[in-house]
Amino acid sequence: MLVADANSVFRSGVVALLDREVDIRAIPCASTDMLLGQLAEVRPNVILVDVDLGLGGGLEAISRVKLRSPGTEAVAIAAAPDRELVLAAVRAGARGIVERTVHSASLARIVRRAATGEVTIPRHLLGYVLDELARVERRVDANVALTPLSSREREVLALIGEGKRNREIAEILSISELTVKRHVHNMLEKLRVPTRAAAVSLAVAAERWPRTEAGVSVGAR
Repeated sequence: MLVADANSVFRSGVVALLDREVDIRAIPCASTDMLLGQLAEVRPNVILVDVDLGLGGGLEAISRVKLRSPGTEAVAIAAAPDRELVLAAVRAGARGIVERTVHSASLARIVRRAATGEVTIPRHLLGYVLDELARVERRVDANVALTPLSSREREVLALIGEGKRNREIAEILSISELTVKRHVHNMLEKLRVPTRAAAVSLAVAAERWPRTEAGVSVGAR
């Protein structure tokens, strides 16, 4: 395995601790370039990468490793991993994340688990990753649901999401209010939802526009 950390003292300490294990051979890397250089030569099962590693950071290094060697599992190291950092590490391709203060025995166990493809995220942060996966699934479903809408119906839906009423939408799009009502009716039929508010909720789930503080009009169809 490879241990990539810019702090020479920490890097040497981790390598020394892991080398005590009969089934682990750790090789130190002080930069992303060294990590990528060793990657082709060593072909490690696991890399342990500091999130603050040099230019671009450790997560960028993990992404580059995963592109070159998809079979290499990555574990990020952080001083105090939080929700956003965990999600960023997972998106970069990391199998997990550990704190810099982790006990040596625990670190060796984490490396072994990562080598077999297990997730190594702290229990108190795992829920955030599961929530994110669920959110992505909902967004995909919502995007599929919006597919039948015409470009004009999408424009109408976006304006409804900004809190615009039919008369305002008609003025903005330079069409009649009756035409707006027809677009809204067709939109609700295609989305199979009963109200304008339900249609807006679907669009928000699909992240088709930024969330705003504007209220949503739920007037008559």
